[in-house]
Amino acid sequence: AGNYRLVVCRTVGGLTCCDTASVTVIADTNVPPTPAPIAGDSSICFGQNGTFSVATVAGATGYTWTLPAGVSFNSGQNTNSISVNWNSQNGGNICVTADNACGSSPPVCIPVTVDTIVVPAIPTGNTVVCAGATHTYSAAALPAGSTYNWTVAAPAILVSGQGTNQISVIWGNTPSGNVCVNTTGACGASAQACLPVVITSIPAIPMVSG
Repeated sequence: AGNYRLVVCRTVGGLTCCDTASVTVIADTNVPPTPAPIAGDSSICFGQNGTFSVATVAGATGYTWTLPAGVSFNSGQNTNSISVNWNSQNGGNICVTADNACGSSPPVCIPVTVDTIVVPAIPTGNTVVCAGATHTYSAAALPAGSTYNWTVAAPAILVSGQGTNQISVIWGNTPSGNVCVNTTGACGASAQACLPVVITSIPAIPMVSG
């Protein structure tokens, strides 16, 4: 390590002219230390972009990131912060090493899981009801953070329970109707799951002959 100078001179007709070039060499015989833990989301939705980063490592001149299969870089390879597109249904590890001319540090990794849209099961409850009657319908429990969205066709009326896994419905006088539910969560809204319901009414007054 130290300062080095190259001097080039030429003498013509008794006159000497010189030029110089200098460089400073810093002693560094070690690979960089392992980066600090990676900052970023440990769960991500399929198709979503995510950002992952590490603090700057002393002595590092670059960084090498490795991604699971199906995950691609948007930007940032060879820097301490990357943006990726998670176009894979599977989770995996994102890893990074700090690099310099002497080699690479041991890697540090973060495991990432893939969230998906949760589709509810078909609601349960009475499928044959009387017009004007009140009945309860329920959906199976879903992971925390999921919201239930119920719909019933007019003239049926959803009396209570919107946003929960159980509702009460007053049925109208149409021949049939559906009780439908879908869910919303971190990755968006699911398709609807519907239960068909047949609606009956009091028979007409009979006519007596004789």
